Amino acid sequence: MNTKKYLLQAIRTLSEKHPFEDITVDMILQEADVSRGTFYKYYRDKYDLANSYYSDYVSSEIVSHYNGHNWKQCLKEIFLFVKENRDYFRTVIINRNTAFLDFVSSFGLEGYQRVYMANMHIAEMSDEQIMESEFYNAGCVRILELWIMDECRMPVDRLVQLSCTLMPDIYTRIAF
Repeated sequence: MNTKKYLLQAIRTLSEKHPFEDITVDMILQEADVSRGTFYKYYRDKYDLANSYYSDYVSSEIVSHYNGHNWKQCLKEIFLFVKENRDYFRTVIINRNTAFLDFVSSFGLEGYQRVYMANMHIAEMSDEQIMESEFYNAGCVRILELWIMDECRMPVDRLVQLSCTLMPDIYTRIAF
């Protein structure tokens, strides 16, 4: 296991035992058994580490398998991952910590826009297309936040259906 994996496991383990705001870099260092210099070699702060946890998993295990047309399955896998780790994600956002939600928003928006441009065979989006993607993305992030805060009680399939129903028509045509 490499150093980054030790750090990612440490933040996950600590978040199961402590509110995220109570977790310190020193606690992470002790749990991962790494030095402060090593930590800062990879991450700016504990928020950057928490964001990396989500990003690494979604990028390597879900998005890498996305072929541009299996959007419902991609969403379902992301939501299942969040639900399986709901305590971690709830801890991260419980105090309205915007670092994680800002990260999810940026990560999602970049993905939507990249898929859109690839499927539409364009090099850049119009102002209207950018606004559509930002509007949809903001709604998805808010729905995700509410779902996490509600202990992920809505069934994943229903959440996928809702996300797809709210998707702008142009995305529906190219994503399914």
